[in-house]
Amino acid sequence: MYSGNAKTQQEMDNQEQTNSIFVLIWGFLQVFFSFYFYYCSVFLIATAAAMWYYNVDGNYLCTAIKRIISNHAGSFTFAAMIMAIVTLARQSAQRESQ
Repeated sequence: MYSGNAKTQQEMDNQEQTNSIFVLIWGFLQVFFSFYFYYCSVFLIATAAAMWYYNVDGNYLCTAIKRIISNHAGSFTFAAMIMAIVTLARQSAQRESQ
């Protein structure tokens, strides 16, 4: 009688399902952080330009980073999450239609 470590079909299916869930989560996080850092960089540039234009004294980048952390982190996170969900849903729908 063979008593090796052969996997059953159910174990292989479970492993495949776990791998597909991991890939989905990895893809979501990649898209999410892509949008998040894009929004933060746009805000940094916009804040620095506004402070320069209105002749506000101080370090532009430090002020912008402080404003991101203290005032706008939640808004950027929410926007990046919504955009990541919409982007993945759109890509999924396009893949299904092909």
